[in-house]
Amino acid sequence: MDIFDGVYNYISGSATLLTLLGNPLKLYPEIAPQTAARPYIIFTNHSTNREVHLNGASAIADFYVQFDVYADNVSDRFLVSDALRNYLHTRQNAVLQDNTANRAVLEWAEIQSDMQIMKPLMDGSEVAMFCREMVFRLVIDEPKPTLP
Repeated sequence: MDIFDGVYNYISGSATLLTLLGNPLKLYPEIAPQTAARPYIIFTNHSTNREVHLNGASAIADFYVQFDVYADNVSDRFLVSDALRNYLHTRQNAVLQDNTANRAVLEWAEIQSDMQIMKPLMDGSEVAMFCREMVFRLVIDEPKPTLP
């Protein structure tokens, strides 16, 4: 199961986020293209914890995924990040499917941290981007348990 594909496909089911970010959804794993128009979201897997018992690996994995919402103004930052939080926070028993039809179950999603900041542009210009960093814990029941 490709977790990035599964999360992307699941979040693409949000009509509100599709309205705010466009279709295809401007949700990028790890880095956004330089030509991406704001607002957009970048998501990164911070860490994965897989339970291992004496008789082998379990199928439960905790993914700590950071979502960075980038926007040109505070209003857009709040609209997009609140829509993401409302769609994902406390979600349970949602089916994730990657692009090769592998499935997993998102047993539980909860926000772990939420920070709002301004970041300078990478080109060193004076223009700032408004950013909101949210880290979610995604408890996923993987169909094929893997050892860490």
